[in-house]
Amino acid sequence: MAYIDSKAEIISSAVASRFPIRAITKTLYLKMIQVAESYSATTASDWTSLDGVSAAPTTQDSALDVVATALKNLQANDPDTIITAQGDLIVGDASAEGAPLAIGSAGQMLLVNAGATAPAYVSMSGDATISSTGVVSLSSGVIVNDDIAAGTVDADKMNKASLHMLFASPVLHVDDATTPVVPTGTSGNVNWVIAPEAHLTHTVIGTQTDVSLAWTEADRLEITQDTDDNDGCELNLGITSNSQYAFTVGTDNPYIEARFEVADVSGHDEIIVGFRKAEAHQADYNNYDEAVFMNIDAGAIKVGNILNAGATVETDTTDAITDGQFAKLRVEVDDVQGLASAITLANALKATYTAHIADATEHGTAADATNVITAADATDLATLLTLVGDMLTQYDAHEGDSELGAAWLYHNAQEAGDVSLASAVAPTDLGEAFARLNDLKAKFNSHDADATAHTAGSAHQESTVDSSRCFFTLGANTTTLSAPSTTDQFYLDDDEVIVPFIRVLNETAGGKVYLQELKIGSV
Repeated sequence: MAYIDSKAEIISSAVASRFPIRAITKTLYLKMIQVAESYSATTASDWTSLDGVSAAPTTQDSALDVVATALKNLQANDPDTIITAQGDLIVGDASAEGAPLAIGSAGQMLLVNAGATAPAYVSMSGDATISSTGVVSLSSGVIVNDDIAAGTVDADKMNKASLHMLFASPVLHVDDATTPVVPTGTSGNVNWVIAPEAHLTHTVIGTQTDVSLAWTEADRLEITQDTDDNDGCELNLGITSNSQYAFTVGTDNPYIEARFEVADVSGHDEIIVGFRKAEAHQADYNNYDEAVFMNIDAGAIKVGNILNAGATVETDTTDAITDGQFAKLRVEVDDVQGLASAITLANALKATYTAHIADATEHGTAADATNVITAADATDLATLLTLVGDMLTQYDAHEGDSELGAAWLYHNAQEAGDVSLASAVAPTDLGEAFARLNDLKAKFNSHDADATAHTAGSAHQESTVDSSRCFFTLGANTTTLSAPSTTDQFYLDDDEVIVPFIRVLNETAGGKVYLQELKIGSV
């Protein structure tokens, strides 16, 4: 055995000097001893059990080579050999050998690949992202109420600023005194409607003899009160910027949806649902600084807007309900749709203006090759602001030529009426872009239609609808919502804090108005 040990030791030393290994397996070491003693004493299966050996050697020298090869293969799978950088992992490759897997980038996850053959680092994509600290984020609007299966997670659990009231249970109606008592009817008096889903604020309008908001067994809230002319109320969920259901224009995309049943449509000139500025209550809704709403006026369904304490603009949709019918009304303030509408109008107006100034027939003196829009078509908010700013500058200069009393560079004569822009200052946010774009479209169409400054006029009219961040849908005696037959394009200022509200005002001593359903949330 001394001879064997000595020879094995010589072999070990010789091989190890060429292939330094931290640890040699017991099987391999025994094979080395067997080679030193007599290679023929081993069986073929003994040899082929070694890593990388497919057949038994036929000479002692070849046996030594086999041992060396096995050691080399062992060294190739040594962790110190495979790992070359911090964060490396050892995984099995297609040959069942150890192979390095480099660490992924920040926020990536280790998953099984598509072929289910190996692990791989991947990044979350699409509408979900994950940070390096493990925070998962979803893009706005990815999960909406209709995507949530009944009986699992409801919208209230997904978004604290989401509400759905069906008035299926009785409500408690009291005044807002320290010790609540029966609600009172002095104009401006505030009462509370306490329901299982939410706490509504009820503000009286006019002089009421009966201010109770009665819950009925038909799952509805009667909100008419005493039905006297010019008596009514406003319902909301708080009117300050820190109210739970306060939203910021340009940041949030809120909606309010309400379903009303009206016994006698002639008895009411206000059944309003929408958003108004977070400010003190006004007995007349026209006195709010900003608002966007839908209104059932004697059965006719209208859309309305108030901007910067200006005059109320109302448009009759030509949709209507009759006595005993119901209307489902929805108002959205949505910057996703709004930005898309502004981009569509801006790009269309750019093309129309370009055709207008190049028309040498309409411009009897000469076509305008100076006041050319050079900004690229808009694709996002940043490029929209750039394009609108350029359009304002070029139109202002081109239209200015038609204002001259003589020496026109392009126009045939002085314009018949002033069509100067309300502002030629480039917009800095989406709200300003809406205002500048809609004004530019109106002024440009008036300028193009001027047959005094031009040869014929109206050669290049822009027909794209105005840009808007406020959108309306309705169902007249149906629960299916659709776009109004006629609508208007409205917007609110960026960063304005708005709150949802409902109002009812009686025209005559008519029938009752019932609130059957109320939804508030973000799209």
